[in-house]
Amino acid sequence: MNAIGIALSGVQASVVRLDASASNIANLNSIGTLGAGQVGNAPYQPVEVSQWSVAGGGVATLAGTRRPSTFPLYDPSSMSADESGMMASPDVDLVSETAAQIEALCAYRANLSVIRTADQMEGSLLDLTA
Repeated sequence: MNAIGIALSGVQASVVRLDASASNIANLNSIGTLGAGQVGNAPYQPVEVSQWSVAGGGVATLAGTRRPSTFPLYDPSSMSADESGMMASPDVDLVSETAAQIEALCAYRANLSVIRTADQMEGSLLDLTA
């Protein structure tokens, strides 16, 4: 795989990581019914992204549900609360998600820089052969 292909896989991985983090932040305050079999809304399931190197260059990603995904929260006035006043809240840390977004943005920019440089180098090489 060439430099542009490797960097493009990094750009795509950054987009997946940014989308997952944005979804987690957007649903930070959503709540749901605690426990299986309860009547009501299911709580938001935070997303996490796994990323690994691919043979021949580049990276691959897979987004899935984070475990543990929720934690119990006491609010007897909520419509989602069970008979003991407990409900489920997504296990999302705003600071960690913000750091993940900054990291994804930096990786995105770095990979775009690699693509730009590789494109310029290939253009220069074509100029030399012409």
